[in-house]
Amino acid sequence: MGTFFIYILTAAFSLVIFYLFYKLLLTRETFHRFNRITLLIIVTLSMLLPLCKITLHTRIELHPVIVLIEEFRTAADLTTGYDPVTLSGEQAPFPWIHLIFFIYLTGLLFYYPLSLGNRQPHDTYTQEQKNIYRKTPPGHT
Repeated sequence: MGTFFIYILTAAFSLVIFYLFYKLLLTRETFHRFNRITLLIIVTLSMLLPLCKITLHTRIELHPVIVLIEEFRTAADLTTGYDPVTLSGEQAPFPWIHLIFFIYLTGLLFYYPLSLGNRQPHDTYTQEQKNIYRKTPPGHT
């Protein structure tokens, strides 16, 4: 559960950073399609970026005695067949984070198309709704 909370925090932080970038640089642009695509990319990146693991490999110098001890431990484990996972008899815990993420994605994939379907097409407006946007009052030519 802590991993999911950290994911939500990092996604929210990256969304704020990307949105500030958008607000500062692209708000005044009149290319509305470009702005929409940019916003969709921002949301997508803010959800995917926390899932990427970035590792930096740094070289650490170990004392020769520590290296010797680790070599002896590795050799002893290989000769005795010692495996800490199978000897403990414990099963891996249920991956709750995967279940929560699956439920979240299922809801997203289910409700997003429904929200697109609630838009009223232009042809189904009543005459009264169409008259709201007319410049001249009804009955005048």
